[in-house]
Amino acid sequence: MGMGGPMGFVARAVGGLAARNGASLTGNSISSVAGKTPNVSGTISGDIADRSLPNYMPHLAGKNLSGTEISGGKITTDMLGADGKSARLSFYNAAQFEEPSGPHSVVSAADGSKWYQTASGEGAANAFDTPSFNGTESGETLSGVFPGIQDGTTLRTVDNGIIEATTDGGNSLWYSSAAFDEPTAPHSIVQASDGMEWYAMSPNASAPAFEVGDDAAAYNQAVFQSFMPGYTQPISSADGTYAPDGRFEVRHEDGSGTMFYDATRYSTPHGAYETYSDASGNNWYAVHGSPSTERVPVYEHGAPIYDGDNVRTVQRATVKYGSSPSKYSNPQARTGEAHKPNRKK
Repeated sequence: MGMGGPMGFVARAVGGLAARNGASLTGNSISSVAGKTPNVSGTISGDIADRSLPNYMPHLAGKNLSGTEISGGKITTDMLGADGKSARLSFYNAAQFEEPSGPHSVVSAADGSKWYQTASGEGAANAFDTPSFNGTESGETLSGVFPGIQDGTTLRTVDNGIIEATTDGGNSLWYSSAAFDEPTAPHSIVQASDGMEWYAMSPNASAPAFEVGDDAAAYNQAVFQSFMPGYTQPISSADGTYAPDGRFEVRHEDGSGTMFYDATRYSTPHGAYETYSDASGNNWYAVHGSPSTERVPVYEHGAPIYDGDNVRTVQRATVKYGSSPSKYSNPQARTGEAHKPNRKK
């Protein structure tokens, strides 16, 4: 119990008896401290605060808490997760403090008051629950968690802080701002009903399904023209070997080529490039290359052929590209940096 002279009277009054014999304070008792302004509330701390806080913050029931301090308008505690990672939780009374600028959620106390919850430390992600979805929930259920969610969307929980969303535009992953830093790849921000922001990655574009073989040229030309109607230069062949990686190549009669990169998976190229939209409205970076040649080994039955001590080679036509864009990395897990203290209203 924080004594603090007459200003700590409320805390001393509600906690003096409960502090003995391992008892705990009720939610109403904690409310009479936490709901006050700091100049009259006093402070509840120590083992009794650790035991009692879940009575006021029900979502902390069963959590391993320590170092708890409860005062007027602000509560702090350390939470140890099952994975051994610790997080420092801070709660700010929404009636007394402005909304935090960093990752946070809004939780309800036993007395109905609203509090902003933030967390720092390596276990910060464990302080926020990831909604559980299996892809079969109704739209009404989803909109209760994510107000304004697009009709027809289905959600499936992948991992702590990660949800897979499926829409008419394709599949994408959503990352909780509590668990991940904001990604560099194209994304939008979806806010949950508890105030937590989620980074919704833009669905990846899909490359055309090209055929392989000497007789596939005419088919591939037709497929490409239908896929990329704004690209007017005729092509002689197409290669979709790296389509799963978000890129493919077309060749032209003069020996030059163009490599296309999905703009949701690759950053803007540094050199010369153009941007084209496919028939579905997805953007692709087009990097042009000039004709070139290279010498490649000759293989027979999977083994290189030697002429004396040297591997036999042949000259093959290829395309030389000046540069290629970098692929975006996956969102990085948050390091759990400490938050700046919330500003009072």
